[in-house]
Amino acid sequence: MKIARLHNQIANIRTDYLHKLTTYLAKNHGFVVIEDLNVSGMLSNQKLAKAISDGGFYELKRQLEYKCQLYGSKLIIADRWFPSSKTRQLLR
Repeated sequence: MKIARLHNQIANIRTDYLHKLTTYLAKNHGFVVIEDLNVSGMLSNQKLAKAISDGGFYELKRQLEYKCQLYGSKLIIADRWFPSSKTRQLLR
């Protein structure tokens, strides 16, 4: 019972954090840009798989979609193949 209670507490903390983060981003920023990632491909890396699966990327995207619509900000999803790391170097 103690372990189940601890797992439930950790799940609630993660859910609360995601809700607070997405609400903050949607309320305080007019544009929110996220990148579409190949999560299933990243999960094949055994060293990073647990950390990536704990991240809850789909839930973050889902919440941002409806909260940006609710608060009037615009969500932009960058394509998986968009050269975002190359673009940052050009802007400096």
